[in-house]
Amino acid sequence: MRAKAIFLAGVLLFVPAAFAQGKGGSPQRGQQGQAQQQKQSGAQKGSGIQQRDRERIRATDQQRTQIRQCTQAAERVRTQAREMAQNAEGANFNAEQAKRQREQLRTQYEAMHQEHQRLMEGLSAEQQTAVQEQKRQMDQACERIKTQLGELDKELAQPAPDRKRIAKQAREVELAMNQWEQNHRKVSGELGVKP
Repeated sequence: MRAKAIFLAGVLLFVPAAFAQGKGGSPQRGQQGQAQQQKQSGAQKGSGIQQRDRERIRATDQQRTQIRQCTQAAERVRTQAREMAQNAEGANFNAEQAKRQREQLRTQYEAMHQEHQRLMEGLSAEQQTAVQEQKRQMDQACERIKTQLGELDKELAQPAPDRKRIAKQAREVELAMNQWEQNHRKVSGELGVKP
C-alpha cells in the first residue's frame, strides 16, 4: 500500500513536469511564452492606439490641397532666390533687374507665407500638437527669410549695390527655404500626405 502511494505521488509530480516540457520545455519556459504573448497583445493594442491617433490627425482634402499649394509656392520662392543669386554672380549683373527679382521674390514669399498661415490656422488642436516642432522651425526659417529680404532692400537702395552681398543674401534665402521645405515635408508626413 505504501509502495502504491509513493508510486502515485511520483506520477503526480512527473505528469505536470512532462506536460510543461511538451508545451515549452520547462515550467519557466511556459511562463516565458505566456509573458511574450502578453507583450505581443500589448503591442497590438499600442499599434491600434497609434493607428487611431494617425486617423485623428490625417489631413482633410482641403488641407491636402493647401499642403500642395504651399509646396509649389515654396519651390517658386527657392527657385527665384537661386536665380537671383546666379544673376548677381554673373558677369552681366544689372541692379534694376536685381530690384525686379527682389520684388518677385518678396511677392512669392508673401503668397507662400499666407498659404502656410491659412493651413496652420485650419489645423485641429490634435494636428497642431503633432506638428508643433516643425512649425516652430518653419517660423524660424521665415524670420531668416524676412531678415535677408530686408538686407536685400538695404543693399539695392545703395547707389552702387554690391553684387556679392546680393548673391550672399539671395543664397541665404535659398538655404532658409530649404530648411522650411524640409519641415514642410515632415508636416505633410505627419498629416498623412505623401509628396
